[in-house]
Amino acid sequence: MALARARSRESIFNYWPGFVDALSTLVLSVVFLLTVFLVVQFFLSQEVTGKDKALQELNAKIAQLNDMLSLEKLSKLSLDDQLTQLKAGLASAETERDRRQ
Repeated sequence: MALARARSRESIFNYWPGFVDALSTLVLSVVFLLTVFLVVQFFLSQEVTGKDKALQELNAKIAQLNDMLSLEKLSKLSLDDQLTQLKAGLASAETERDRRQ
């Protein structure tokens, strides 16, 4: 009889099953959240890597356009020099023509 009373008192104050359930739920929740964060981190790193590649391609295109622009500026200067020489030649030819008339 005393043994039955001791067991009934133990079952009333036995809090370990609830504690274990709460702790296991907490651990499972933390593991789930870590898994979700890991997956999100993976996809974000892939997105950033893709943007880095696109940025490198755009920088290469900008460098190529700068090179083309500098070549066009040089050719413009060359054409300006030729135009100046032709104008000077035309002016001298006109003065020669006016002198002969």
